Amino acid sequence: MEKQKEKTQYNYRGLLSYALGKKEETDPMRMFCSQFVMYLLQKTCPGLPGKEPCFTSPEDIASLGAESGVYRLYDGKSGLYQKEKIRETINMLMLKNP
Repeated sequence: MEKQKEKTQYNYRGLLSYALGKKEETDPMRMFCSQFVMYLLQKTCPGLPGKEPCFTSPEDIASLGAESGVYRLYDGKSGLYQKEKIRETINMLMLKNP
């Protein structure tokens, strides 16, 4: 992962394509934020309902319910994010779902 860090870029062209409603193939080395999140979710949760990554908005991700298997770890301002509380929640979830 660290080796690939230098090769990845923000997908400005993809964001423009999204705004224009035009499909663009997902390049794992160039994505915009919500495209990246949906790409990862679809890779780790087969059968996840939702749009193609290139058409995914932050609202689409926020609207995924518990039935999708997606668990929201944090909702709020990033400045109030508490790493330790998130770690505790992840550990608790892993114990429930081995």
